[in-house]
Amino acid sequence: MTKILIILTVNRICEKILDIIPMLAKQYNIDIYNVGEMSSKSAWYGDYDPRIKWGASYFKHANRIIDGDPFVNQGDRIKILNDEIKINEYSLVIYDDNRLMPQLDMPRFYKECKRKKVPVVGNSHGNWEFDPNYLIGLNNVYDYVMLLGQKEKNYYSNFYDKSRLLCGGIPSNDALINLKKEKKHILIILNFLGNHSEGSKLFENYFDRNFVVKSGIEKLSKKLNLPIVVKQKTRLDDKNYEKNVQFIKKAFSYDIKVEIISDTYDIDNLIANSAFVISAASTLAFKPIQVGIPTCVINRTGQIGNFHDFIGLSELDEYNIIKVLNRQLKPPHNSYFIENTITGGGNFTSSESYINSINQIIGN
Repeated sequence: MTKILIILTVNRICEKILDIIPMLAKQYNIDIYNVGEMSSKSAWYGDYDPRIKWGASYFKHANRIIDGDPFVNQGDRIKILNDEIKINEYSLVIYDDNRLMPQLDMPRFYKECKRKKVPVVGNSHGNWEFDPNYLIGLNNVYDYVMLLGQKEKNYYSNFYDKSRLLCGGIPSNDALINLKKEKKHILIILNFLGNHSEGSKLFENYFDRNFVVKSGIEKLSKKLNLPIVVKQKTRLDDKNYEKNVQFIKKAFSYDIKVEIISDTYDIDNLIANSAFVISAASTLAFKPIQVGIPTCVINRTGQIGNFHDFIGLSELDEYNIIKVLNRQLKPPHNSYFIENTITGGGNFTSSESYINSINQIIGN
């Protein structure tokens, strides 16, 4: 049976495509190579280590699990190509990212794949600004790249061979179709915090007390009598997530009910139980939009990219935030935006689109 090697490097990146593993395993022999942050030798920097659940849910479908070298600190350099990896055994390599990743030595790994005529498929790093350099890894660390959707393909076809640009959507978002929605809380999805020395300089609207006041989130919480849940992003370059929990708590008034979640094994239900979502410009924000939950993406909180034509994009201003949230309570909703942005996102069939593209490359 044809063999595929799947390289998983970073949890927040690879989680978008994990749902393809059991599907691919029905057709191919799958080996999984966990390296960098995904290596079991890398200490987890949050509270709940998702790699544990993924081992039971996804990795069990693999023929073989290869545990590579870890990233201990941001900026570490490791060698992804080692004696454990026999490239000539595979018909295809799926790489979870689209960045060059010289710290993984991905360019050398790709050269070896090229020499042995094994095609490599890169995957979307996430929502990103529309910039030709975003796909600089094409022909440098991968031969094909899975884009989020047609919107990206239309743009990047101006700069790259269209046949190498594939649309795989976000396969792991397909599971949202089975969720029951309940209005239990208001969800805030964060990117950088004001206490992050570097991140707070990258984007103007980082999270702090000023963000809470300007957004009017406390007023909305009191008006709807709903608690606030804050999803913070745990980071390898900021391992003290408990310190950040305290920073987030202090941004809110004492009389506001706030729960702070760092890592969770059940992000989809966290999304589904939201009455409204106020989010940084994050790939995670596509989840509530796909299931029809009114969502506001705050400008200048991260890479705008695919959100540039989203009706829920707003400045950090209470009036505009409420306006874009209310607009999504009435039809038409965001169906065109999702269908154009996330392949298979409208009917939760991204996995099918992804698998079809893989089959075409292999020749099945």
